[in-house]
Amino acid sequence: MSNADDDWRSKPESAADLPVATKNYRTSVRSLWMNPNRPVTLSLIAYGSIGIGWVTAILQLTTLFPFLFPEATRQLNPSYQFVQEMLTPVEYLGAIVRPLLGALCSMILFCAGIGLLKMTKWGRNLMFVYIGLSVALTVWTTAYNLITFDRFNELHAAAVTQPINMRDLERSNLVRIVVMLPALLIWPAIILTILTRKHVKEVIEAADRS
Repeated sequence: MSNADDDWRSKPESAADLPVATKNYRTSVRSLWMNPNRPVTLSLIAYGSIGIGWVTAILQLTTLFPFLFPEATRQLNPSYQFVQEMLTPVEYLGAIVRPLLGALCSMILFCAGIGLLKMTKWGRNLMFVYIGLSVALTVWTTAYNLITFDRFNELHAAAVTQPINMRDLERSNLVRIVVMLPALLIWPAIILTILTRKHVKEVIEAADRS
């Protein structure tokens, strides 16, 4: 038996302290992409979080392009309706801050996904930070759109180049706002459900100490 085995066996760790620890687990936990000891559910939310975080961060930042580069936007798309010219200073600031916060939230999700692939405590804790920020941002955006619903419809109508029925627009916008609320909360809810499972928590704690 090697000295490494003796050192490992001599550590005073009980089953309660490290419930899933074995020699094989400790040596293979460094594997990042294909770790057979990582729970399937943990791998799924890790890969999903990396993909969703990366894509949504890019999508959020692209909404800022017309604000930051109006002349370039006019050249690329002459028919683009510059609704930002109708915005009040407060509305303009909000239109800038919301996608920036969304991009920040998405990058936190991306980083947390990498942390979960490595089965680290910081990855799990960072994911809880993402959940809190995501829920707060979703609720805030939904409440703001409902409170300023008339103004929301006015700006939406101004962005459309073809004639539109305002009643139909209001109905579709209301449905979209109400439906998007639970839709945007599904992923954080799935993550929270998986990360709070006892087995997943024990695996992360054991891997983090390896």
